[in-house]
Amino acid sequence: MQWVIAATLVCGTSLFTACTSNNDNAVTPAPQDMEESLVGLWWDEFEYADVTEDNVPFSRVLLAVQVNADHTGCIYLGVFNDADSNPVAVYGGPKDAGFTWQMLADGTVTLSDSATDVIVALKRGAGDSYGGNMTNVGNTNMTLTNGIVNVTNGSYSGMLRKANGNLVDEVVKKLATGNALYTSAPGMLVGSDGKAYAASDKDNLPQGVTAAGMVAYKNGFNGIVIALANEPQKMDWYTANGPDGAAKHTPAVTGYTWRVPAQSEFKQIFKATSGSEENYKNINDLLAVFGDSCKLPWEDEVGTSTPTTYLGMDEYWFVDLYHNVADYALFHATKSHACIIRACFAF
Repeated sequence: MQWVIAATLVCGTSLFTACTSNNDNAVTPAPQDMEESLVGLWWDEFEYADVTEDNVPFSRVLLAVQVNADHTGCIYLGVFNDADSNPVAVYGGPKDAGFTWQMLADGTVTLSDSATDVIVALKRGAGDSYGGNMTNVGNTNMTLTNGIVNVTNGSYSGMLRKANGNLVDEVVKKLATGNALYTSAPGMLVGSDGKAYAASDKDNLPQGVTAAGMVAYKNGFNGIVIALANEPQKMDWYTANGPDGAAKHTPAVTGYTWRVPAQSEFKQIFKATSGSEENYKNINDLLAVFGDSCKLPWEDEVGTSTPTTYLGMDEYWFVDLYHNVADYALFHATKSHACIIRACFAF
């Protein structure tokens, strides 16, 4: 039996042929509303007969494709036995099947490996494991038409539906065995063990576990955790993004590495908690549960990792937080300009 799930998307009636380099001619990006229609969690669940995974019979497969607004995403495959609600195995995810995506004005969408810029795929050959063989293939097509993603390849032909509301939570929970943060929500505490806890458990964590961060943004499987404290001293861009900067934030979290948030991540955090990219009040209300000292500092500048150029100079963006109205503005300064640093990591 051969199984292939690849990452080639086609919108409308335009077929995209897989490309393994980034040397194509420049093309016009798609309008924003077209891109927004693709963002979300797409999924399907389908049956198999007389097959095994690691010598365990299974009868059902759940395929989910997470497409994020920041042009990243990943593929998940869950293998199930109907006798048990827990999956036999879950494969993929940001580390093993992550991709970047681009939609063009003619409707075509390409999903490419973020490191090698080649098409991402999970392939199962005779005797292979679902998650054991990452390969580059171009014989799977996904077409976004009228809100439905149609998928065809050598062994599967079907439709991916977009999960909304409670359905997102249901799909995530079915595949939540591989990541302790999949089922978390904004405002939950993240311990040094890499697990999420209710904010009310902050003083009753398991022995040896330290409160480290808070879930600040969540979209389907993925999200952002921010630290509960700033770095002890202000840092310039070079220091903050170097080996002795945010990466050394303590406490460390098992399975993750602290870093400086990107400009876009601050926008995601503010919008997710306040409903607007222009207001940071609600994120501070959530952080205040763990103590006023955990809140983002008012009337101060918080650095991002996002570089820019101005008049030929290398600069970077920082977030300027206002006190009275809890609004903020984005400014840029030279990379030697020191800012407060609040570490984060993505999951």
